[in-house]
Amino acid sequence: MYAKYNYLHKWFNDGLCIDFDSAEQKLVELYQHDLDVREVNALHKLNVNLVNLIKLDKKDYYFTVDSTSGRLHTLLTKLKRELRPYITYENNHLGNIDIRCSQPTLSLCLLEPSFYNAELKQERVNINSVAPELIKHLPTQTIASYVQTHQNQFQAYRELVLNDFYIGMSKILSDHSLDIPYDRDAIKDMMFMVLYSSNKFINGPQALPKRIFKRSFEAVYEVFKMYKSAGQANLPILLQTIEARLILDKTAKVISKTEPGMALYTIQDSIVCPVEKIELCKQILLNESVKYLGFEPKLKIDLWDKPTENSVSQVQNSIQ
Repeated sequence: MYAKYNYLHKWFNDGLCIDFDSAEQKLVELYQHDLDVREVNALHKLNVNLVNLIKLDKKDYYFTVDSTSGRLHTLLTKLKRELRPYITYENNHLGNIDIRCSQPTLSLCLLEPSFYNAELKQERVNINSVAPELIKHLPTQTIASYVQTHQNQFQAYRELVLNDFYIGMSKILSDHSLDIPYDRDAIKDMMFMVLYSSNKFINGPQALPKRIFKRSFEAVYEVFKMYKSAGQANLPILLQTIEARLILDKTAKVISKTEPGMALYTIQDSIVCPVEKIELCKQILLNESVKYLGFEPKLKIDLWDKPTENSVSQVQNSIQ
């Protein structure tokens, strides 16, 4: 594992540092906020995050690949997002580029006839290359036929995803007079329930958002339903596997060859690099996405420190 991903593993060294005192103070502030809102697990959350902070400060790294989906897990994937501004590599500030609405975005692959074409050249994602074991338990031919004959019914979902799936779905739910949370993370959690919960859950009292999604995108719902017919975990695991292949095996590898002396990390669906290399890495991620997924996803850039004038210009250009 270390050999396969040496281009990522080697950067977990003494150059990776965190401003411990400032980060600890931030955790205390977050803990106080949790107390103010009567968060039941406030102390537990503080302790878990403090342990991760101490490990990073002491260079007590770990580096492991999930055998189920192929995702890479490190201290950076576990560290609380609010602590990222205090991390540097050899005094260089970092930033990350991630795929906006990544799981819904990657689900678009499942709606393409090419995804079920075993003869497609290897660089394009297909179900045979990412989930050979899953094929044994899925009605793959039925899914492929359904996708082929319902192409015109997927377009509205594609447009919603590539604009902003969570904002778009919140509007649809509001139009159906459903009270929705204002916090984006809460909406995201709700959508994970909609997409990944058991097929039987749709009749439950808490499943109104899922029923609204089905009415709005019935053909898409049917595709997802067929994937979960052999187990509800199939869909999220498949999408996470596609994500890992794109980020770890494609994009990060190309970046490491292009900039071999540059610190490089990943956090699930995002690439982490020095701020001054953000634009370069963004373009490589877009290029690899087109080759592997067949389309350009929308990206979001997050600088882990106060952006310089040059960084602001780069971010504005990337958003445009």
